[in-house]
Amino acid sequence: MVDSRAQAEVKAAADELVASRAEIGLQVAAIHESRTVVDVVSGVSNTLTGAAVARDTLFYAASTAKAVASTLAHVLVEPGVLSYDSRVADVWPEFGALLTADTLSGHDDASASAT
Repeated sequence: MVDSRAQAEVKAAADELVASRAEIGLQVAAIHESRTVVDVVSGVSNTLTGAAVARDTLFYAASTAKAVASTLAHVLVEPGVLSYDSRVADVWPEFGALLTADTLSGHDDASASAT
């Protein structure tokens, strides 16, 4: 069940971002304790057609995989499944380079110097 106060606040912020042209279109969802508390769309998904953003609109996600992978690494470090000093090749043999999880979570390209 959506939290009506949070929904209204996030919707107002999303609409302001679109109105100010900081964003063209966006989606925001927040889930707390397995419950959707915010589910907001605003703006357009296609500036040529004017198609509105919908709940099922797909957006290009660019570098979001970095955040997901980094979060996963941190989650695995906490119980000791992974260490920041683990060789990536030990947990992902196909990659084969001598990189650590810490190196991969950075924004530099250390892969060239690790081979």
